[in-house]
Amino acid sequence: MEYGNKGRELLIDLKSSEFLSAYNEDLVRATVQECNQHFDEINKMTKAVGPDAIPMECAPFLKLHEAALMRNKRCLLAYHSYRLDKLREMRSETANAVLTPDIRATFGEAELDFYSEYDRLVSNYGAQYGVNLTADLSPPDAEEHYVQVRVVQEGLGKIVTESGNSLVLELGSTHFVRRADVEHLVVQGMLEQLD
Repeated sequence: MEYGNKGRELLIDLKSSEFLSAYNEDLVRATVQECNQHFDEINKMTKAVGPDAIPMECAPFLKLHEAALMRNKRCLLAYHSYRLDKLREMRSETANAVLTPDIRATFGEAELDFYSEYDRLVSNYGAQYGVNLTADLSPPDAEEHYVQVRVVQEGLGKIVTESGNSLVLELGSTHFVRRADVEHLVVQGMLEQLD
């Protein structure tokens, strides 16, 4: 018997797919059955000799079965944890929580139940507190989203930005503003971007 091989096959199955392979229920069952076999072997040995009187010649046998059992357990946990992380990731990346039929086909029934319940919880929480949980949680990086500009054309006057702030654009004045608010003026040559 190749100990711990079924759990290894689960992880290889996960690693070999581009997105996520279909839930491998047969291999999960086989891995659980192998765990049960190892557990039964350990129980058989300890009942035969007693837990306090395990002879030294039996210790390697017990260690081998325990190590194989623990390895399969870790592989099962890693397999399911990775798949659930993918489901959570899919929910957080999309505002539309509906899974397409081809994506639904890759998940097991219990995973789909988890997704539905997780979606319900996230939606209820967001609605209760008035928060869009699919929005970007990291604050904007000043380097990427803000620019310093100088007014190079006269007569631009006052503009209102997307955020509702007003900006007075007088010839020669400089401003540190969001790129999206003034990008069209930079392209038209009315403002000059300073770096």
